[in-house]
Amino acid sequence: MDASEVEALRAAGLAAFAAATDAAALELVRVEHLGRRSPLAEAQKQLGRMSDDERRSVGALLNGLKGDL
Repeated sequence: MDASEVEALRAAGLAAFAAATDAAALELVRVEHLGRRSPLAEAQKQLGRMSDDERRSVGALLNGLKGDL
């Protein structure tokens, strides 16, 4: 996972949240983008297989993404 992939996840998530028209749609988007089986969660699971430097930089990007969404 690199910065461009994280940015693509951010753009998709923000667009989906912006398009949600009611509380039910908002909850579906939240689960899809922040849930246990979301692309973000899958990326976080990969952190353990990265080198220390890579883990630090990618982890910071993923944490920023989670905060933005």
